[in-house]
This record gives sequence, C-alpha cells and structure tokens, in this order.
Amino acid sequence: MTIDLERVTIDWTAFEDGAQQSLELIQALADDKTALRNLVLRIADDDRLLSMCEVHQHDEVADEVDIAAEDRRVHYLVLHDALERGIRLRLLEPAVGSFNPIHDHRYSFASILLSGSYRHSIYSPIPLALGQSSSWRCNQQDGTHEEFDLPSAPDFAGFAPAWVQDYRTGSSYAMHHSTLHTVTHGEPDTFSLMLRSEPQKRASVLAEPKSQTYWWKFSRTSEGDQHLSKTAMSKTQFFQMVARMEAAGVI
Repeated sequence: MTIDLERVTIDWTAFEDGAQQSLELIQALADDKTALRNLVLRIADDDRLLSMCEVHQHDEVADEVDIAAEDRRVHYLVLHDALERGIRLRLLEPAVGSFNPIHDHRYSFASILLSGSYRHSIYSPIPLALGQSSSWRCNQQDGTHEEFDLPSAPDFAGFAPAWVQDYRTGSSYAMHHSTLHTVTHGEPDTFSLMLRSEPQKRASVLAEPKSQTYWWKFSRTSEGDQHLSKTAMSKTQFFQMVARMEAAGVI
C-alpha cells in the first residue's frame, strides 16, 4: 500500500467512519517501517513539525517501579499535521511505569501499539447527588489558558472503573473524545502511533482522584511561551528518541 498523507482526508463527523479509516491508515504505517522512518526523519529538517514535538516530565509513576527522575519523561513527535483534513499523526514514547490522571480528549483518535505494552482503563463519571456539593478543586497551572476563560466546574462526584484492557505490540483501538480513561505504561521501549481528529471541543478535563483536583487542557495556541518552552523538544532529544526507536526495531 502506497501511503501519501497529502492526499488523505478523514471525516470525523461520524466517529465510526473516521475511526475505521484512521485504524486502516495507522496499521498500514505500522506495517511499512520505511514509510514510518521517512516520516520520522523528515522532522529534523522541518522547523514547524519539530516545534510541535514535546517532552513532558511525568512525575506520576507506579509505586513498584524504581525509576530515576530524569527517566520520567514522555516524548511526543508530530509526524504530519493537517487538521483541516482531519489528520494529526503523532508518535509517543511514554516513561516506564507512568500513568495519566483520568482524562478525556479535545479530539477523537485511533492508536496502534508499535512496541511494548500498556494497560488501558476506562471510567464512568459518578454524578453529584441532588443537593450534593463537589469536593473537587481546580488546580490550573499559570500559562495554560491565556486565550480562554476556564470552563464551569465539572459536575462529577468521582469515577467508577468501567473496563480494563491490556495492550501489546500490534494492538489498536479508537476512542471518542468524550471517553474518560487512563493509561499505565508497563515496560521499556513502548512506542505508539496516534492519528487524531481536528478539535471537537474547547478543552479536555484531567482529574486526580487522590488529591481531588482537576484541571483543563487547551490547545497549544492557548499556552504561553514560558509554558511551551518547558516542554519543547530539542534536536538533540529528537535524535536520541530516533536512536531508541531504531534500537527497538520500530523504524
């Protein structure tokens, strides 16, 4: 299969249709290491794509995992960006043992695990009872919503686990933007490929049950320069990630 992303448009109006087309596309890329490698390597010569790549410090790590602070990083590459055609293609490398707060997304997406493993948990919100006040408090960082006012406080009392699935190399799935979930990453050399839609809403919510706090994630355009500079990926970090993907046999 010849893969020409410049000719691809994905219509996410109907989630099932957009998800199916996206799953077929990322499966084809996962099966074609040459095409995937070319998409990765061209980032080095594309200032716009490189500026969209990020490294996030991930302090939430499972208790049983002994991992140095400098290794608690999640790396994101943007391989192709054409949201006007329903496409942003990202390649992710999580930290070993890291896990997310419970969250949804601003966009729907499809994902395939290129190597490694993780556990995916889906949650249902527990609504507030009649007359019940929320015990959750907002913990929004400065510089994360410069263009937007914060949405109204979520009306949940908590979350109930609804479904758990372990994924390994070759597993794929699609997720609607309204789904609340967490991902726990299980082993070294875990890489996944994600194809996301254009934004479906202004902000996604992230919630940490232990601290009873929540915050909102907006687009990059709403984040200040100081905040963006903390997560910017350098070219050295990019080539280090490339080397790890080569060693893992991903590209």
